[in-house]
Amino acid sequence: RKIPKNFFKDFLTDFYTNGVLLEDNFNSYLLLLKKELDNLRIKVTDAQAVLLLKHLLLVQEKNKDVNLTHILSVKEGIYKHIIDSLLLLPLISPLSLSINNFLDIGTGAGYPGIPLSVVTGWQATLIDSVGKKINALKNIVSDLNLQHVTLRHVRVEELAKEIPHSFDLVVARAVAELAVLIEYAAPLLSKDGVLVVTKGRPSFQEISSADSILDLCGMKTVSRETVLLPHGYGERNIFIYKKIGHEKVELPRKNGIAKMHPLYMKNYLH
Repeated sequence: RKIPKNFFKDFLTDFYTNGVLLEDNFNSYLLLLKKELDNLRIKVTDAQAVLLLKHLLLVQEKNKDVNLTHILSVKEGIYKHIIDSLLLLPLISPLSLSINNFLDIGTGAGYPGIPLSVVTGWQATLIDSVGKKINALKNIVSDLNLQHVTLRHVRVEELAKEIPHSFDLVVARAVAELAVLIEYAAPLLSKDGVLVVTKGRPSFQEISSADSILDLCGMKTVSRETVLLPHGYGERNIFIYKKIGHEKVELPRKNGIAKMHPLYMKNYLH
């Protein structure tokens, strides 16, 4: 199905010739996205695929003014942003969670939060400590008319004080080491809620340090999966942790303490 010529504003110069949208160019990327998702058995509708690609184009347009991503190629963005985000779904689905709302910590350009919300319809809260990024995303979410997405310029520790134990699912890409993300998520997750973290190749030390604080945070490991992005675009290690009880330390701690004095350190600070 053709995309109407007036469907977009000025996104990227490679989609335009003298201000006219190159429909074939857009459609070729749309077909690529749908083909790759089908190969991964991730089902999306035509309308959802259009939203996913439009989000990526808007991010790359906003990136001229605000540093949202270092990925400038549309094709690379399809693999390293959109597909990378949706790889979480086949791992979350078997957990039989009842997900009403989820939190994306350090959302940056809106990944993985926006793709997950677009495809599932889950209510999403996306947070980032950088105000310029959140302001840029507000414009993007408005352009996409995403009714299920809420954006907050707030530190994760402050959100945990404001609305503790409010989320069924917390997701994060490589915004901090595993132990820090476990500490961030613990006071935000509801009972039986799940933290899903995407990392590249974390060290054995990072993984074992995270394991050592699980009991303190009322969490347990569910699984670790290694997934390859198609066509050599990278390896992802996806860690899933579940909230099974109360935290045994007072969380959240003060802003910045989780990174400066992680819970696995013997002299960690409250």
